[in-house]
Amino acid sequence: MDYLKNSKILGIVGNALVAVGCFLPFVSVSVFGISQSASYIQGDGAFVLILSIIALVMIFADKLVDKVPFLEKVKNPKLTLIPTALSAILVIIAVVNSTSAGGLGGGLVNVSFGFGFWMIVVGLVASAVYPFLYKGE
Repeated sequence: MDYLKNSKILGIVGNALVAVGCFLPFVSVSVFGISQSASYIQGDGAFVLILSIIALVMIFADKLVDKVPFLEKVKNPKLTLIPTALSAILVIIAVVNSTSAGGLGGGLVNVSFGFGFWMIVVGLVASAVYPFLYKGE
């Protein structure tokens, strides 16, 4: 546990999981036995990908401040909660839209979430916990 408090690994791994999860199958829809899956990057995943990159830049702000002086203002790890919360909101909206589409078919439409969805969820949880655990190196 001390390792997580003294390193940025939780934030880095969390945002990396979110970024990779955008490219993997997010949702699978089956109608009359015909199945189609889609990755999240085809929807709002581009915004979530950009937000995870922004969070990674914020995590490494103390190392990059020499080259980019503006990053001095975003060195606080708690600020990474902003892109994480925005990403979580976009994922929740996608889940609500996906599950409501399944309810419209009257039981004929089967919606299931893929590996990319679960990677994004785990990554968002890790990214949300990171600022509260990290105490500095």
